[in-house]
Amino acid sequence: MYPWDVCLRVAALAAALLTVPASGVRAEMVDLASVSVPELQQRAAEGSEPVALPERALEPRELEIFFDGVMAAQFSAHKLAGAAVVVVKDGAVLLGKGYGYADLEQRTSVDPLKTRFTVGSISKVIIWTAVMQLVEQGRLDLDADVNRYLLRFKIPDTSTAPVTMRHLLTHTAGFEEVGAPFAPQVASKYSSLGAFLASHMPARVLPPPQDLAHAARPYSNWGALLAAHVVECISNRSFAQYAADNILSPLRMRDSVFADAGSGALSNRARGYVYRNGRMTGAVEDMAPSGPAGGMIATADDIGKLMLAHLQGGVLDDARILEERTVQVMQQHSAQVSDALDGMALGLMDGRRNGRRILRHDGSTNYTQSELMLVPDAGLGLFVVYNSQEGGYARREFVRAFIDRYLPATRPRVAPNDSDWPQLAQYAGAYRSERRSFTTFEKLLGSLPVTVKPMANGTLLLAREQWMPVAPDVFQNSLGERVVFQRAQGRIDGFSLKSSLVPMRRIEWFADPRWHAVGLLLILISAAAAVRDAFRKKNIGSSADARLKTLLALLGVLIVMTTLLLGSVMAGGLAPIMARGVPTRLFVGVAIGIAVAALTLALLLILVVMATKRRSVRGLAWPSVHCACAVLFVVLLHYWNLLGLRLG
Repeated sequence: MYPWDVCLRVAALAAALLTVPASGVRAEMVDLASVSVPELQQRAAEGSEPVALPERALEPRELEIFFDGVMAAQFSAHKLAGAAVVVVKDGAVLLGKGYGYADLEQRTSVDPLKTRFTVGSISKVIIWTAVMQLVEQGRLDLDADVNRYLLRFKIPDTSTAPVTMRHLLTHTAGFEEVGAPFAPQVASKYSSLGAFLASHMPARVLPPPQDLAHAARPYSNWGALLAAHVVECISNRSFAQYAADNILSPLRMRDSVFADAGSGALSNRARGYVYRNGRMTGAVEDMAPSGPAGGMIATADDIGKLMLAHLQGGVLDDARILEERTVQVMQQHSAQVSDALDGMALGLMDGRRNGRRILRHDGSTNYTQSELMLVPDAGLGLFVVYNSQEGGYARREFVRAFIDRYLPATRPRVAPNDSDWPQLAQYAGAYRSERRSFTTFEKLLGSLPVTVKPMANGTLLLAREQWMPVAPDVFQNSLGERVVFQRAQGRIDGFSLKSSLVPMRRIEWFADPRWHAVGLLLILISAAAAVRDAFRKKNIGSSADARLKTLLALLGVLIVMTTLLLGSVMAGGLAPIMARGVPTRLFVGVAIGIAVAALTLALLLILVVMATKRRSVRGLAWPSVHCACAVLFVVLLHYWNLLGLRLG
């Protein structure tokens, strides 16, 4: 990398730290299952709840025309290569269709029956299905300590309660999120999932919730992999083999496999695309490091079979993968932070859209975006996948369009409540996601805060939207989506947007990375001044003063080098690290940072000695300022886990 590129990256990092990003996360509606029709109508009249409208009949030809129109609009608005969609209803596939290209270069069209897509975290539905099979057989207890089943390693006893399978199914175990271990160069070194997990165990940083009915914990990929490994330990075979024998083969999901080192050579594999420098760039994504948590490769038709089995009590044609009672338990509402937000069933996300209960799971990779949605009371399932990075926007638009057309509801306008305006200041502040690293160098990568700001019209400004108060600590936007704030000892200390799996925690000013960026700027100015002072033509003072200036200049150079090296890594974000591994310059930057810490300590001792030998300390004023800035730099490195490299 050229020096100018490094400077640009560092400038981009500083700009990012000084800018408040807008979060794209949103919220959804209150549970209406227990609300009577008259009460529902009354609430709607008051502007708080949607009222379901008569449903449009789902007919294949009309559905196809609708999908063709939506996809045409999306391919025009977004940079998309291809897509596939399948709809199942009442035990049968209603429609399956492909759009665009699985391979732009070869002009290979998407075929819902043949094209294999990486489905990302939708792979976890297979994990949760396997777990429930073992529960059904009496070989696994949802509420037992998972250490009972682990053979190769154990989860450290660092919390008030052990990790249980129920915690893993509902993402409430409290593990931090780390990404670096999932780089192909790292994960490929391990011969088994168990070996990988044992070597890269994230810290359990959040205590287990005392009540799952009021639980806000971040989504965990590592927790899902741990669940898959428990299946391996109990069944005495690899998860991929277990899934093939007990789920994929019985359901005749013949084109579905879990990624391994040879997955790139699979036939009919869709390439993934990202729009860069004015053109679509494609690649066959290596998802082997994600294993069972995100590495399944499947056709849209195969996912349709999986949806049918879960909608029909665990059976498809003559194959049964779960008993009906087990499916009912799996689909029961299990955890959430508030009934105004989406929560969790056992493995599937549980929420409401237009007043209808929907179970869902999405999948996101660097190149592919997908969503699986079940409406149990309607016997309805939808799966859509895009082999393009911008498919993340497209899938949300597609699902909303489908729901609004075939499960419609009115969304009454909600007006701000004047009486709530004076209290809005209590919600103001900076908040940071709990789904991040706490103990590794990745801490800085998930640090950018989201701000909440009271507006003069009685709303809160959050994520570029205005949110109106509709209940104590509950706010709603114009689409009927909701954000719920949480309290600790009477004070607002966090909020959740849309889902219990996206908790945000309030941060104090001294933990705000934007203030750290200001401090870093002052540190760099001090470092530059120390270097300049050492090379000035006119240097008056003793030889001791000259040596001190030289050491301070060296310290300044090391601080600048550390900032450039670490800043160039952090400015790129986590995606390059997960794709290509931790770059060497990060290790070099950390090593130089340690040298900065050692030299700073030595200079502090030198300053103390020089001060005791002089009557006046006037000549030590600027050296003391430079040392103070260096101490602040070391403190910042320590805070962001950059004085010792832990990969997770």
